[in-house]
Amino acid sequence: MKSKIRALLVLTIIIPMTSCNDWSVKTEEPLIDQRDGMEYQCKQIGDQIWMVENLAYQTINKSPYYASDSAKYSTFGRLYFPSEIAEAVNIPGWHLPDTSEWLQLLEYYHLNEGNCGAGVNHTKCGEWEEKHYEDIETFLSNSPNGFNFQLGGMWFLEWLNPSAKRQRSFKYMGSNGNYWASPIDTNHLYTHISFGRLKYYWMEISSKKPSSTNKSGDKFRFYLRLVKD
Repeated sequence: MKSKIRALLVLTIIIPMTSCNDWSVKTEEPLIDQRDGMEYQCKQIGDQIWMVENLAYQTINKSPYYASDSAKYSTFGRLYFPSEIAEAVNIPGWHLPDTSEWLQLLEYYHLNEGNCGAGVNHTKCGEWEEKHYEDIETFLSNSPNGFNFQLGGMWFLEWLNPSAKRQRSFKYMGSNGNYWASPIDTNHLYTHISFGRLKYYWMEISSKKPSSTNKSGDKFRFYLRLVKD
C-alpha cells in the first residue's frame, strides 16, 4: 500500500449533500441461515437491506476465521476463497452485492465524495476532509445508524522467496477490511472492496480480482456481506 493515495481522475457524479441528521437507517428482522442456524443482524440503509455482520458459514473447504482465534470468529466471521463464494452466499432471497450496490451504500455515508479518483481497474478515495470523519465513524460503527464495517484484515498465500513454500498469512486486523463483490461487467468473476486506515482513511473498489505475484490458484480470502434481493 503506498503511503499516499492520489486521485487520478475526479469523479463526475455529483452526490447531493445531506446533513448528518438525515439518516434513514432502520433495524430489520435478522437473517437466519437455515443451513447452520446462524443469525445475522440486518438494517435497511436508504432503500437497501444489508447484513451488518460478516458471514460465518463454514464451507466444505472449512473456510477459516482469523488466526484460528475463536474470539475473533464471533466478531469477524469467516474468510473465503473465490471458489467458496457461490456455496457460502447460497441463502434464498439474498445475494453477493455488486460494485454498484457497494457504491450506493457508500454514497449514503458520503464516502465516495471528496478526494476520489478512478484508475484503470479501481476507484480510490482517501484523505477525506474533516466533515467526513463523523460519516466514517458511523459507517464503521454498529450504532443505530452504522453499517458495522469490520476492519478484520485478510488471509493470503505469501511467497517469501521463489524457492520457498507459500506461507498462509493472516494480516491487517484492525487496519483494513476486505470484502468480495460481484463485478458490474462480466470480465471477472469476483471483485472486492477494501476500506482501511493508515495515516488516514482510504477506500478502494476494484473492478477485477486482486493482483498478486503468487502462483496460480486461490490466493486471497476476504469476508462476505449479503444484501437482500
